[in-house]
Amino acid sequence: MLLPADEPGRVNLAAKAREFIRDAEQRGANVAADVNRLVTAEFLRTVKKSYADEIRRNDLFDFHAALRKRGCSDRTVANKHARIASFLRFSGVDRSILPPPPRYDETLPTIYTSDEISCILGAAGPYMHLVISLALKCGLRDQEIMHLEWADILDADSASLPARIRLVFSAGDHAGDCGSTHHLEDQAASQTGTGYG
Repeated sequence: MLLPADEPGRVNLAAKAREFIRDAEQRGANVAADVNRLVTAEFLRTVKKSYADEIRRNDLFDFHAALRKRGCSDRTVANKHARIASFLRFSGVDRSILPPPPRYDETLPTIYTSDEISCILGAAGPYMHLVISLALKCGLRDQEIMHLEWADILDADSASLPARIRLVFSAGDHAGDCGSTHHLEDQAASQTGTGYG
């Protein structure tokens, strides 16, 4: 994306996005920084605006529509709206133009039966089998799975792991826990034919 030259007195959104991301990193909020990076990039691609003073209320509605068209759930749209509203306030955009977050129905997660899990794991290749098993054992959500790195698993104190996952890692081999990192490393090696760590 070609960025316009900065004009004096105007807030460049791409530059502010980099500051917004850096702010989260400096606070040690690495997961937030990653989410900020993804969501601000998606927003700027969608609205195609360069400066904070160009942002209008309808830009957020356009962003919501683009997310829904892509298949995002109402809850995801609301979560991304909150992230972008925070970014826009950080960029100095007047709060009064920001619409309230979209509503969504609180729903319970889908709980798969043992047979359904066996069927899913049976259809998965070795890598996806490991990913799905880790997600099931640790209760990871899709965004947590997408941003998880092997180093995060080997370092249970990693700042990029959500606190609830770090707690499970340190809890040991109890029913429903992720188990020790050694167990996960052995499982990964046996399922992928590689050694990690």
